[in-house]
Amino acid sequence: MTVRPSIIVLYALWLGFAWIGSLHGQYAKKSTTFSQIVEEAEKLSSKPYRPTKPRLQEEFLELDYDAYRKIHWNPKRSLWAEDDLNFRLEFFHPGYLFKTPVQINEFTESHIQNIPFTPEFFLYGDLEQNPRRISKRAGYAGFRLLFPLNEADKFDEVLSFLGASYFRALGSGQRYGKSARALALNTGLPVPEEFPEFTEFWIGKPDYEATQVKVFGLMDSPSVAGAFQFDIQPGKETIIDVESVLFFRNAVEWTGLAPLTSMYWYGENYLGRPADFRPEVHDSDGLLVQAEDGWHWRPLVNNGQMRRFTLGGQGIKGFGL
Repeated sequence: MTVRPSIIVLYALWLGFAWIGSLHGQYAKKSTTFSQIVEEAEKLSSKPYRPTKPRLQEEFLELDYDAYRKIHWNPKRSLWAEDDLNFRLEFFHPGYLFKTPVQINEFTESHIQNIPFTPEFFLYGDLEQNPRRISKRAGYAGFRLLFPLNEADKFDEVLSFLGASYFRALGSGQRYGKSARALALNTGLPVPEEFPEFTEFWIGKPDYEATQVKVFGLMDSPSVAGAFQFDIQPGKETIIDVESVLFFRNAVEWTGLAPLTSMYWYGENYLGRPADFRPEVHDSDGLLVQAEDGWHWRPLVNNGQMRRFTLGGQGIKGFGL
C-alpha cells in the first residue's frame, strides 16, 4: 500500500458556510463533492465537540472478542455485485471495540443515498443476542472494498476502514500487517493520546469497468474536525492518494501526518524475550525509510517505556514498517 498525502491545516474564521446535511434512509437527486465535506467539517469545528453516542443495544456494545467474531458478512448481500462492477462493498458490524456509529452513504454524479443498518446484511451464527432489535440508525463500524486483486474471477479484500481513523490496504499477493491512520494527535507524550474518529463516509459508486474508487470521510475529535478524500487505485501496488483539510478547535502539542501503526512485542534482536515457545511475536520489526541519500533502517525495540525517535533523511520518498 502506498499512501500519498496532501494536507491543508487551518485555524479558520467561521463565516457561515452552507452545511450539507446527512441523509438518513433517503434517496436524493444530487451528488456530493469534497468541497461540501470540507464545509461540513468547518461548520462542525465551529461548535463544541460532542462525541457520537452509540445507538446500539447494550448487549451488542458489550460483546466480547469471541462473540463478535461469530458475526460475519453475508456474501450474498455484497453491494454492487448485481451491477457486474469491478468492486464490491461490504460493511463491518458495530459492537465489541467498535462502538461509535459510522454513517455510510453511496453517491454518483446524480444521486446520494444513505445506507441504514440492515441486519440481513450479516450472518449471526449461534449468537445469543437478537439482531432484530438493532435500530436502523445504529450505523456500521466501518466498511471494506473488494476487487479481483489476484485472480480475475475472485474478489479479494483490497481496503478496509475500521475503528477510529484506521485503514489498511493490500497490493497483489500481499497480506495484512501494519495499518495507516488518517491522523495522530499527541502520540508518545505524557498526556493521553487523542484518537480522531471517522463518523461518516461517502463512497462513490464506480462506473462499469472502472478500476478506481473515490471515498470522502468526515472526521471529528475534541481538538479537530477534518474532511478527507481518498482516491483508491488497486493493483500490484495499491495506491491511495489522500487529500485532507483540518480545522482545529484548539492547539495540540504534537500532530502526526500519514502515521503508521503496527504491533511489536519481541523479535530476534530482543534481549529480554519472555518464556514463550514462539521465537518472535510482532506484525512488524523495523522501520524502513527511502530517501534521496539512501535507505535507512531502524529496528523496533520494546523496553517497557515510552520513547520517541527521530530519523533524518534528505528528500523522503517513502517509509513503511
